[in-house]
Amino acid sequence: MYDTDGSIWNINACNKEHTPSSKCIGRIKLGKPRFRKLKQLLELPFDIEP
Repeated sequence: MYDTDGSIWNINACNKEHTPSSKCIGRIKLGKPRFRKLKQLLELPFDIEP
């Protein structure tokens, strides 16, 4: 995925079906972001609650 400035977003997430519909998703709780300088990678952890 490309950003407006041409930079590339690498989005990794589980590709399995966990809910029958997105309406079953409740609060999205963000974790502490982490930048991996060596890989030039920003990690944005999150948990999804029912």
